[in-house]
Amino acid sequence: MTQPAHQPPQIIDSTEIFSGRVFSVTVDTIREGETTYKREVVHHPGSAVIIPAFPNGTVALVRQYRHPALRYLLEAPAGTLNHGERPEEGAARELARALLTAVLRRQPRYPARSRRAGGFASLSYDSFAR
Repeated sequence: MTQPAHQPPQIIDSTEIFSGRVFSVTVDTIREGETTYKREVVHHPGSAVIIPAFPNGTVALVRQYRHPALRYLLEAPAGTLNHGERPEEGAARELARALLTAVLRRQPRYPARSRRAGGFASLSYDSFAR
């Protein structure tokens, strides 16, 4: 039996089973009417992403190692929000960090069709449509 729409399910217990640097996981016990069930819940402060676009129709991406993929990937500058940080602030911070890293490493930009990837890559909007 389900509860009326105006009564949300009740969390009757929440146990943290993992606490990491970026996120935590709890197992929540929920009561909804006469039904009780458990759900694993991932808690994350949120992220921000920004895609720098240029007048010539290209966008800037960063090359980052992503361990789950076991390789370097090209991606938009992004990062986890700090406590109380607005997404716009986080996106600006991550863009500044990516630009500073690229400048300090003196990594050039490469066209999207190039096999080389390092620092920033410049992709045409048309690349996404294919």
